[in-house]
Amino acid sequence: MATVGYGDYTPNTITGRFFSFIICLWGIFYVSITFVSLINIIKLSVNEQNAFTLIKKLKLYSELRNTASSMITCFIRYSILARKLKKQGGLALRVKCMLAADRLKTLLIHFRNLKA
Repeated sequence: MATVGYGDYTPNTITGRFFSFIICLWGIFYVSITFVSLINIIKLSVNEQNAFTLIKKLKLYSELRNTASSMITCFIRYSILARKLKKQGGLALRVKCMLAADRLKTLLIHFRNLKA
């Protein structure tokens, strides 16, 4: 029961007010039970949380492995190019190698921070 105070009807007798009060309490109880039930449905159990963390770790490990292999490939290409040109090598390849190294560093930090 809700009112905004603009001429809505309200109970005048003691019995009507008591009944309205009980209905208001029942509404509060019903809404709170509904929210508690929804939260319990959404909340993961300990085993589900451990499985979710393991899946995240495996996905991150795969991405870490792919990034590491691309970084190694990039640095090998860079060193071959540097030897062929007898100078420092191509700037674009060097930037690509540095970006791969930064990505690898970020992934390693995320991998270490995951809970076991």
